[in-house]
Amino acid sequence: MKTSSIIAHTVACAFGTSAHAAMTAGNLLAYYNFDGQTDNQFGPAPATVLNGPAVIAPGTGFSGDANDGSLDLGPGANAAFAQTPAGSHFDSLTTNNAFSVSFWQFNIANSNSSAFWLHAPDSDGNMRGAQAHTPWGNGTVYFDQSGCCDPGERLSIAGVTNINVWQHFVFQRDAAGDREIWIDGALVASAGGADPVDPFDGIFTIGAEGPSIPPGNNSFNGRFDEFAVWNTTLEAAEIGILAGGAVTTTLIPEPSGILLGLLGLTLGFRRRR
Repeated sequence: MKTSSIIAHTVACAFGTSAHAAMTAGNLLAYYNFDGQTDNQFGPAPATVLNGPAVIAPGTGFSGDANDGSLDLGPGANAAFAQTPAGSHFDSLTTNNAFSVSFWQFNIANSNSSAFWLHAPDSDGNMRGAQAHTPWGNGTVYFDQSGCCDPGERLSIAGVTNINVWQHFVFQRDAAGDREIWIDGALVASAGGADPVDPFDGIFTIGAEGPSIPPGNNSFNGRFDEFAVWNTTLEAAEIGILAGGAVTTTLIPEPSGILLGLLGLTLGFRRRR
């Protein structure tokens, strides 16, 4: 067996025994933990730019730890949001026809607001490639993708959110068109028959509507933490891990000690040849 084959076999065996074998580092495209900065902590997406009175607030994150920050958008209707510039960093969402968006939120009042907005120029509903109201002013959580608001574009559920408490959310759809809303580790709504994913332009708005007039329309009341965009869907166990308080990168598999040792031996063998 060639050395390259040995390495490939070693890697495959190690990841085959991982608790999260289906997840790879390439599945996480954006991870904003807002711990003192607006930078993406994992994946190809760029940093967010703060707009209006949005601030990074230290010691206000979901964990309660003094080092855990959050994106604080203050009261609603103030045009506060964070946004990435355009680019190709979310192209694989369309290629895979699947995505997942996960985050924690602390909502201080129900109003007509949006948690996130992934822009897609071909989508109707103001380029509504993927977005969520968490909730809208009537207390209903809406998950829209590839436009709004036909059955193939919208999934909704009422009576599942609370104010003045941290809650964990996952909005996702798979390649078969099955959509899901998860709150605090529980599946609260699901439906099939989703329209195909429209191409995204890379602009990702957190805490408001997308390319709205005026900018910042439907701005959110409160704070966000651990915002992540994946180009695949999360499994129930993985969602449970995040909802249980683990940081997002916990789901990214790392080479085990055994794997690193075997790779070291293999590379040493190659150097001695």
